Amino acid sequence: MRLFGYCAALIAALVLVPYAMAEDAIPERVDCWTNMTTYKAFQTQMESEGYDNKDPSDRITFFETLLSDPETGCETSIPALFLLANQHFESRSPQEYFPVLERALSDPLFSLPEVRAFRENLVSGGVLYSLTENRVSEGYELLKGETEILETPSHHVRAIYAFFLAHAGDVQLAESLAKRVFLDAGRQKKLTPAERLVYQGMDPREQGKLAYALTTLMMTGAYESVVENLAGVRVDDSTSEMKLLALSSVPKSADPAVALARLGENVSELQKSEAEGYLSPDAARWYYAAHFLALRASAREMEADELLSVAQKKFGKSFNADAEVETWVSQSFALVPSGGVMDVQDTQLAAPIQPNWPWEAAPPATANCLVRFNVSERGKPINIRAICDDDRFLKSAENALKRAEFKPRMVDGKPVVRYNVVQPLEYR
Repeated sequence: MRLFGYCAALIAALVLVPYAMAEDAIPERVDCWTNMTTYKAFQTQMESEGYDNKDPSDRITFFETLLSDPETGCETSIPALFLLANQHFESRSPQEYFPVLERALSDPLFSLPEVRAFRENLVSGGVLYSLTENRVSEGYELLKGETEILETPSHHVRAIYAFFLAHAGDVQLAESLAKRVFLDAGRQKKLTPAERLVYQGMDPREQGKLAYALTTLMMTGAYESVVENLAGVRVDDSTSEMKLLALSSVPKSADPAVALARLGENVSELQKSEAEGYLSPDAARWYYAAHFLALRASAREMEADELLSVAQKKFGKSFNADAEVETWVSQSFALVPSGGVMDVQDTQLAAPIQPNWPWEAAPPATANCLVRFNVSERGKPINIRAICDDDRFLKSAENALKRAEFKPRMVDGKPVVRYNVVQPLEYR
């Protein structure tokens, strides 16, 4: 069904619009959340009402009518509230949305421990709306009292809130939260090659969390922390954009030579990605620009001149490193959680990947593989390379991706190449 559309898939329970109810009825509503295990009855009702064919205004009327009916039970009202909230969010009307959000946050229900996760979603939804609609000041006034929610295990909420606070000018809290995101990630430990291989298939949500935290640190001018944190975590090969951001902060750090040395592994991985064709044309330009400026700031002038010469041969004599980095950083600062320069959205499979077990390594042999590739405009993997902790599985892993199909990346309604995708495969 199309009941849970783009907005629902993006940030789960975005905003839940409470309806008027006396406080003594709250426990019953909590039991509803706890006991509700299926939306089947509600979905059946929606289908009978022809929901999918209704226009947005009729959907809002449908939900409001449903919620005003005293016979409506909580097993129906809960998904109805959820979908009504989505409609208000998608309408992009601050006059309607912010009052709805304020009403929800002031409802006693959302102060109860049992529904803490839903309050987190209210906060993250308000942050997302404030950023996408360029209404940060209004959103900040409404959400600045929600700092308690940041003590949540949901690091993704904390990362988005930090990014939002940086835009709102609350620099001290933004920087503090961003640093906590990296601490909470717990990636500082040294990993064995096998452990790193397993970890490298990083969840896009995890990538997004670190991307927002890193961008926040740059926005607040915490350049030393940018270098320190990216050098201290294990990010996989699909996170080139974060490596580029860290590299671009080197000239602004207290000791550029030391900062560049600390990012040595990240720079090497960027060089390899560019050479193997896993950086997009834009990312390749930004890599050369950021690396050149980092070398120049580190007084490694000969290396800087050599790199600039290579860049001018690739991109033309008009290549301007300062302008390229300025463009890259400003676009990164404009990133919002629904997408942007740091493309950390999931690459969707059009059909499941079904690797064949290699004949020379029959069960019970096991393996972890990581396959790196680009996705063509037609959704076919290209430029495929696999690494496995057991080399007998390499060919099988690469062949599995050759047979796979992905949904192409769309930009302005047109399919484009998606660069630098990392797909983990487990043989168990």
